[in-house]
Amino acid sequence: MKKKLVFITVILISIVFSGCVTKKDPSSIKVQSEEILRCFDEKDAEGLKSMFCQNSIDYYDIDSEIQNAFDLYEGESVSYKIYSNGGWSGGYDNGICVDKHSTPEIGNIKTNCGKEYTIGFCVYEVYEKDEGKVGICVIALRDDNGNQLAAIGGFEWE
Repeated sequence: MKKKLVFITVILISIVFSGCVTKKDPSSIKVQSEEILRCFDEKDAEGLKSMFCQNSIDYYDIDSEIQNAFDLYEGESVSYKIYSNGGWSGGYDNGICVDKHSTPEIGNIKTNCGKEYTIGFCVYEVYEKDEGKVGICVIALRDDNGNQLAAIGGFEWE
């Protein structure tokens, strides 16, 4: 009887504390982060645009925002650090994942021109209310003091 009570208590605690946080998947965050950085280094506007969600492409001037960010990003990265910021978050409805998103950062980016940057982004892997939001919705390029230099995706994100 005592073992059953302990087992039920552990299950209930697991359910209560799991809340809206979904399983971390640092590998996909790492892959996306490295692809974003590659696009900045190689000035690959089409590659970067292909990572954005349909809503950002439809509602904002992604092409000019990407070009503006590329104009401000000097050189190619020689070192960087990826921060997953806790991995994936989101929510469930009746046991079905309806929202899975993350806000990783590529920090301590040092370029061969002696510049330092941070690139933060918000990405949705699942968003049941609006599938047009699946993909990257915003990227923010910041200088080494944390000042936002450019936003891709239509709004200031600080």
